[in-house]
Amino acid sequence: MSNHSLINTLLNERTCLKLLESIPLNDLKVVLTHVESVYAKKSAEALEEEKQKEMHLKKMENLLAEMEEAGIDVSELVNLEERTRKEKNRRPPRPPKYKYTTSEGEEKTWTGQGRTPRAIQEKIDNGLKLKDFLI
Repeated sequence: MSNHSLINTLLNERTCLKLLESIPLNDLKVVLTHVESVYAKKSAEALEEEKQKEMHLKKMENLLAEMEEAGIDVSELVNLEERTRKEKNRRPPRPPKYKYTTSEGEEKTWTGQGRTPRAIQEKIDNGLKLKDFLI
């Protein structure tokens, strides 16, 4: 019996009674003890979770009150976080390390990152070294 069908059986009064009536009294006491134990544990966990949520809410309310006393608006704080995040994510572009000429005669530069440009690769295949292209 899968967990889903067992849960459905226990939730339906008629099928639950039919199942439990077939169990001997001593075994039924053991089942009852297990169910009460699980119920007590889950109740305690739910109570603790509720307390944690309450404490978290009180902390947020206290912070909000402190911010209001300091004259700080919540939107300013959000804008500060967004601005900091944008600045943090940007890094300066890498300076080019290599200079080369394409087959069309166009001069280009390459930072050395990513795939080697075709023009440089062809010249390397023909015997030149990468250091020959250094700026």
